[in-house]
Amino acid sequence: MAAYIKQNNTLARFLIILAAGLFFIAISYFLTLIFPVDARMVTPGDWVFGVDWKEFIGPDVRLLLAGGNPYAPDGQSVSGLYPPWAYLFLAPLALVSPGIGAVLIFTLTYFSFAFILFRLKYRPGFIVVFLCSLYIYRCAWSANIDWLAALGFILPPWLGLIFIMIKPQAGIGIALFWLVQAWQRERLRGVIKTFAPVTVLYLLSFLFFGLWPLRMSQMPQYALSNYPITLALGLLLLYKGIKDHKVQYAIASGPLLAPYANIYTYTMTLFAFDAPLPLAVLVFLTWMNY
Repeated sequence: MAAYIKQNNTLARFLIILAAGLFFIAISYFLTLIFPVDARMVTPGDWVFGVDWKEFIGPDVRLLLAGGNPYAPDGQSVSGLYPPWAYLFLAPLALVSPGIGAVLIFTLTYFSFAFILFRLKYRPGFIVVFLCSLYIYRCAWSANIDWLAALGFILPPWLGLIFIMIKPQAGIGIALFWLVQAWQRERLRGVIKTFAPVTVLYLLSFLFFGLWPLRMSQMPQYALSNYPITLALGLLLLYKGIKDHKVQYAIASGPLLAPYANIYTYTMTLFAFDAPLPLAVLVFLTWMNY
């Protein structure tokens, strides 16, 4: 009997994954028909569909796969603002055209955040409202990779850090949360166990590509946040998250603690809500002000 139930559960999980995959493909195909997938940036600041992937991230992924250096100061790189493992994670998306890649990232953004919210035990009504926010729409339309960093929220801390450090401005809050947790549980031993993998990755990346994080100083003006105005609120959320052992508040504090963040990085601040109605009011106001 137990074996039969286990077999049925395995089959059910397979069918759910299969259905989700087919749904993902169907949505992506539909979007290729209605979105300007081939539009390209003409002047700096043009907010065409998929601009971040087509003009910045995608070219760096292709350059790295071709054996080039995305962080070279000789003009080879368009962006070079993300760690090399992020480009490797994104490599499959570089196998298709830039426009199709942008469509896939658009769909992945919504699927990923829905899955993350589900794993963090948010209610369905809240998830629907969250996915209607302007912040997440801007992230998806630009084809940026906040969704990839956010997947670290639901992974074990040692592995999650590798993901959230793809965009530190999105994950600095939960990184500090995990640091305190590791110290409280096992002191220095816990901190080393948690932070050693991502530290090793950084050191290896410095060995091969130099001090590439220094390129962050080249962040465009529109990517700067309201720091340090938001710092007090970020620290308050982080303190409450640590005190109450609520990772959602730590996640929300990230963009508020960072000295730079784009509008779609503020998607993370929405994790601080725990009821759909207040979130719906904020979502409505942001769209009205858009």
